[in-house]
Amino acid sequence: MPLTEKQRLFARELKAGATKSDAYRKAYSTDKMKVATVNRKACVLSKDPDVVAYMAELEEKIEAEFIVTAAQKKMWLADIAETHMRKVMVTAEGSDEPQCMGMVDGKTAISAISELNKMDGDLASQKIDLNANIEQADRVRKLQERLARGK
Repeated sequence: MPLTEKQRLFARELKAGATKSDAYRKAYSTDKMKVATVNRKACVLSKDPDVVAYMAELEEKIEAEFIVTAAQKKMWLADIAETHMRKVMVTAEGSDEPQCMGMVDGKTAISAISELNKMDGDLASQKIDLNANIEQADRVRKLQERLARGK
């Protein structure tokens, strides 16, 4: 059965972070209800299969709107780095030659480049399992000993 507008409002309020009881109060007229009644009805409504399905639908819409791919992040960071690395060129009076007066914001450019490096794994630390190397060396040594004995 399709949801009523009040049920939809209840679900949207829950998705926005309201408690079940607060969402119920927002969606329904509860002035004459006891607190226990509001709590019970809110709990029952939150478990209604249609309300649960609508909330899942809302969650999918929210996720779809806020998904940012790694490629988009890299593009934005590269743009930030490039924008903030531009040199400020000034031409003095009576001169035809522009002179460099420095970069717009070197710190921001370096931060953006650092983030790009992290995303690409350029600066990622590498974990080496020394125990595995020792165990492998022990196996090789034992095999060599067996071969030397003729087994």
